[in-house]
Amino acid sequence: TNSRISLSNNDSGTENTVFGNLAWDAGSAAGADYNSLFGYGAGRYLADDGASNHSSYNTAFGNKAIGGGHTSTATGNTANKNVGIGHHAVGGGLGGSTNLEASGNVGVGYDALQAISTGTNNVAIGQGASDSLTTDSNVVAIGYGAYNSMDTATDAEGSSGHGSGNIAIGYNSMSAYTNVGAIRNTAIGFETMMTGADHAAIDNVALGFQALKGLTSGDSNVAIGSEALDALTTGSDNIAIGKGALS
Repeated sequence: TNSRISLSNNDSGTENTVFGNLAWDAGSAAGADYNSLFGYGAGRYLADDGASNHSSYNTAFGNKAIGGGHTSTATGNTANKNVGIGHHAVGGGLGGSTNLEASGNVGVGYDALQAISTGTNNVAIGQGASDSLTTDSNVVAIGYGAYNSMDTATDAEGSSGHGSGNIAIGYNSMSAYTNVGAIRNTAIGFETMMTGADHAAIDNVALGFQALKGLTSGDSNVAIGSEALDALTTGSDNIAIGKGALS
């Protein structure tokens, strides 16, 4: 009884396509345009407050994809220009008392970016990739569990609003970091920089299997190669190149 099918011809917006039980259940509004929402609860709480682009240009495919947001004030859920593919992708797991205002994000995979609220321009691909992120921006997380503990972070450029600028690619890459001071890191490879927890780490580069795996707090380290600097915990300004270098 709650199925909704709109093939761009029976809602008050422009060129919206909606298909699925409880999809866009909060209802469309004039100005919420060019959305494609497929799946149970896809885009469920999206609405529109009348501002330009709000709640427009979203593509959701999957159970509750882009489907979260404030359940009683739908007009505050103004997410736009997002792509969410997969169960809860891009805000689908957001609590019912928080507005979904995220924009420009791509989340592909089960729970990818599922908690995002206001973050912008993030790319998360893989099961659980960036699944705790709420307000951070300009993050790239690719791989199972990549960057999946971080919520928000200090701005990488001071006060530009550009977010942490972290790049985590690989299984559980940067998976444990939670400290807002972890910024401008590039970790590529299986379990790279995966230990961090509540510590700051800045300007590190890890490339290779378990490179900088044990790093908690440390800045400006470069580790290239399988297990390079994998035992380092708190050092800074180290350069290790080659398999097992300085491990």
